[in-house]
Amino acid sequence: MSPFKMNHINPQTGLALFLRFFFYRPSWSRRSCFVMSMFRQTWFGHGMQKALVSIIIGDRYLSFWRDHCEKSWRLYARRHGYDIVIIDRPIRELNDGRSLHWQKLLILEPSILKNYDRIVWIDSDILINAASAPSIVEHVPEHKVGVVLYADLFPDALIRNVQERWIQRYLHGGGSMEAARSFWPNYYKKVGLDAKADLRFNTGILVLNYEAHRRLLRRIVESYDRNAFDYEQTYLNFELVQNNLYHVIDHRFNTDVMTEILKYYPFLFFTDDEFEMVKGNDCYIDIAKLCLLTLYDNSHFLHFAGTRWPAKLLTEVLPKFANRDFLVESLRIFRDRVRNPT
Repeated sequence: MSPFKMNHINPQTGLALFLRFFFYRPSWSRRSCFVMSMFRQTWFGHGMQKALVSIIIGDRYLSFWRDHCEKSWRLYARRHGYDIVIIDRPIRELNDGRSLHWQKLLILEPSILKNYDRIVWIDSDILINAASAPSIVEHVPEHKVGVVLYADLFPDALIRNVQERWIQRYLHGGGSMEAARSFWPNYYKKVGLDAKADLRFNTGILVLNYEAHRRLLRRIVESYDRNAFDYEQTYLNFELVQNNLYHVIDHRFNTDVMTEILKYYPFLFFTDDEFEMVKGNDCYIDIAKLCLLTLYDNSHFLHFAGTRWPAKLLTEVLPKFANRDFLVESLRIFRDRVRNPT
């Protein structure tokens, strides 16, 4: 029996054999990291081997993933035949002040992933709409990195409104108007790079190929030695653009929750600290739940980047939304509120 945690689906019969889960430390763990868990769906050698891979370091982040995201990953993996590989410590120490975000560029170093044809990096704060999301690796050429283009998140008709709302929030946080206006146009220039500022990607989702991209990621780690404002993301963006190695995938595979809220529900655009001031308003919370259900229903992968309160509300209401009937769910929420006023 394989030493990994696994759930094996027989490729001949499709019969799921649910096996016991336990921890495993591969031989290279003493030098770098270890795989905390590996959720197996297929035996190696049967069709395309695919894996969802993430690094989750620290109890806080692991608890968030388990409470809000893990179940959806497992359902998605089972539906599309992916394994899930979670790494819970740095793969290699970078002793130059760079943040842990850079560790995602090291995920192709451990030999544990060399048996996979496609590797999908996925940030641990992403909830998957497992019932409707298609397989993310489809239609991504093997030599390209599958990414979501930031510009695709902003419909032309709304871009000006979104920019003005973002600037208002930037000023509210103490920034200057000059800095706000130049922030995104100078995305690459701020770290001394020259590329079109509108060619940017959120690297919370990356569709990779082990052989095609291992050297690329290693070169980025070796070529840049300081954090950008978004850590490693600016440099990875730059290399993908300069070498024409990106392949744009459906923006629904990396739906940023706060960007969507800024577009369609700006009255919900709160930080976690600000949300503490309004969470006692039950009617407001009910409306927020319905808005978040809408975002979830319209998305494949929902990314809670930088903000946690939407995940908590959505996780609370999702189990009651099994039939995806907004009218029924709306009536239930407000009926319960009338019956149980607080």
